[in-house]
Amino acid sequence: MVDHTYLMQSKAELRADLLKARRARPGNAAAAFANAVFGLLTPTDQDIALYNATKLEPPTNDLIKKIAKDRNVFLPIVSGDDLLWVKNPKEFALGAFNILEPQGPAAPINNFPEISVLVIPAFAVSHSGIRLGKGGGFYDRLLSKLETQVKKIVLVFDNEIFEEIPHEPHDQKVDFIVSEKRVLPTV
Repeated sequence: MVDHTYLMQSKAELRADLLKARRARPGNAAAAFANAVFGLLTPTDQDIALYNATKLEPPTNDLIKKIAKDRNVFLPIVSGDDLLWVKNPKEFALGAFNILEPQGPAAPINNFPEISVLVIPAFAVSHSGIRLGKGGGFYDRLLSKLETQVKKIVLVFDNEIFEEIPHEPHDQKVDFIVSEKRVLPTV
């Protein structure tokens, strides 16, 4: 029997529970995440937008390094209520929300039509591809502006994949779920 008690929680309560679980999580699954995402890339996916993970998020350092070897990496900076993107950044500084942000010329994601893959964070995701973010709405706003052909991948830990999660009409879907244990297309 599946436990659906999380559906009775608000988004804020679910975020708090998931954050507590992340703080207690041992180890680092960087290689597993990097290999899983890389397995979803095709030879034509040469321009990948992703993010610098915080210490509590699924790690992205190995993935960024692996992609940067022979593809273009786009990383975000927070600008007001939006994210701007820097192509192939070399320098970084602590930015908004204590997140390591790239330095250099930045532009909205739609200025980079060559981006074919977007890797995004979440606290949780449903099998249908609805994600629970940190609550700022940055990625939901971004996803609503993207062309449909952009492959959208969310990174979560395996215990953060649910049959359903609390959601609102403005919540945007992703195409693939990647955890340290599995890769799932959304339904």
